Amino acid sequence: MQGDGSIAVTSGSYSDTGHTVVRDNAVCVTYAKMWNGKEKCYHYAGLGRDRYANYSPDGAYSSTLVYTGP
Repeated sequence: MQGDGSIAVTSGSYSDTGHTVVRDNAVCVTYAKMWNGKEKCYHYAGLGRDRYANYSPDGAYSSTLVYTGP
């Protein structure tokens, strides 16, 4: 993610671009292709050092993220 909220994702031959914004204690994401361009907001909960649980818009557990940045 860039400082202006722009994001890019690549997986194999698939790629997409989008934008993120923090709204109402959630990270809201809009991609050009994924989800037909509709915004989805996710909530995160800290699980300890550099680990976060990701919860989908309906409140269901989605995944665990590990931050590996600087």
